[in-house]
Amino acid sequence: MSSRRSRCRPTAPSVGELNKQRDKDVKLKLYSRYWVQEYWIVNWQLKTLEIHRATRLSFT
Repeated sequence: MSSRRSRCRPTAPSVGELNKQRDKDVKLKLYSRYWVQEYWIVNWQLKTLEIHRATRLSFT
Protein backbone atom coordinates (compact mmCIF):
# COMPACT_ATOMS: atom_id res chain seq x y z
CA MET A 1 0.00 0.00 0.00
CA SER A 2 1.55 3.28 -1.05
CA SER A 3 1.25 6.27 1.17
CA ARG A 4 0.17 9.50 -0.40
CA ARG A 5 0.94 12.79 1.14
CA SER A 6 -1.14 15.80 0.50
CA ARG A 7 1.18 18.49 -0.71
CA CYS A 8 0.66 22.08 0.18
CA ARG A 9 0.58 24.11 -2.96
CA PRO A 10 0.67 27.85 -3.03
CA THR A 11 -2.73 29.04 -4.12
CA ALA A 12 -3.26 31.77 -6.63
CA PRO A 13 -5.45 34.67 -5.60
CA SER A 14 -9.10 34.10 -6.35
CA VAL A 15 -10.80 35.94 -9.18
CA GLY A 16 -12.71 37.97 -6.63
CA GLU A 17 -9.52 39.04 -4.88
CA LEU A 18 -7.94 40.01 -8.18
CA ASN A 19 -11.01 42.05 -9.09
CA LYS A 20 -10.88 43.86 -5.74
CA GLN A 21 -7.26 44.78 -6.30
CA ARG A 22 -7.98 45.90 -9.85
CA ASP A 23 -10.91 48.02 -8.66
CA LYS A 24 -8.77 49.75 -6.05
CA ASP A 25 -5.56 50.16 -8.02
CA VAL A 26 -6.07 50.20 -11.76
CA LYS A 27 -9.58 51.60 -12.02
CA LEU A 28 -9.06 54.39 -9.51
CA LYS A 29 -6.01 55.62 -11.41
CA LEU A 30 -7.83 55.37 -14.72
CA TYR A 31 -10.92 57.16 -13.44
CA SER A 32 -8.77 59.85 -11.87
CA ARG A 33 -7.09 60.46 -15.21
CA TYR A 34 -10.47 61.05 -16.85
CA TRP A 35 -11.84 63.21 -14.01
CA VAL A 36 -14.57 60.84 -12.87
CA GLN A 37 -15.97 62.67 -9.87
CA GLU A 38 -17.14 59.72 -7.77
CA TYR A 39 -16.49 55.99 -7.82
CA TRP A 40 -18.22 53.35 -5.70
CA ILE A 41 -16.96 49.89 -4.86
CA VAL A 42 -19.71 47.60 -3.58
CA ASN A 43 -18.97 44.32 -1.83
CA TRP A 44 -22.27 42.50 -1.80
CA GLN A 45 -20.90 39.65 0.29
CA LEU A 46 -19.72 41.87 3.14
CA LYS A 47 -22.51 44.37 2.53
CA THR A 48 -20.07 47.25 2.35
CA LEU A 49 -19.81 50.31 0.16
CA GLU A 50 -16.63 52.31 -0.45
CA ILE A 51 -17.11 55.75 -1.94
CA HIS A 52 -14.12 57.43 -3.56
CA ARG A 53 -14.49 61.09 -4.47
CA ALA A 54 -12.15 63.04 -6.66
CA THR A 55 -10.23 65.93 -5.21
CA ARG A 56 -8.18 68.29 -7.30
CA LEU A 57 -5.26 65.86 -7.31
CA SER A 58 -6.59 62.35 -6.83
CA PHE A 59 -9.27 60.13 -5.33
CA THR A 60 -9.69 60.06 -1.57
